[in-house]
Amino acid sequence: MPVVLDTSAVIAVFNRGDRAHAATVQALATERAAIHLPQSVVTESGLRISATWSADRVATLIRGITSSTWRTECLSDQDLERTAEILATYADSRIDLVDASVVAVAERLRATRIYTLDRRDFGIVRPRHVDAFELLP
Repeated sequence: MPVVLDTSAVIAVFNRGDRAHAATVQALATERAAIHLPQSVVTESGLRISATWSADRVATLIRGITSSTWRTECLSDQDLERTAEILATYADSRIDLVDASVVAVAERLRATRIYTLDRRDFGIVRPRHVDAFELLP
């Protein structure tokens, strides 16, 4: 069964100073499932990194992704429609576009596990294919 990465997990891998760096890197290093990365997460990760560090660091992130075994996932029209549904359903929460798109991609791939440090937002969403996501690391 595939797994999906959220921005917080990508940032934890990239930033050695992140409190979750070691645990996230170790968990992903032993992950046996295919690791999927929605392109919305790539964009958000780049924006967060560029807000703190240089464009060179963003380029390093992109090169790291393209040289990894992670599979980038384009958002389909169906993913975008599902993202909109999730945003409308959870409008009273602070779930954002990228988190909703991660859920949509996970549903499409039938992934039951998401790597994220955002327990709150992903913990409230009820996916279509499983009672709840397993949140890692």
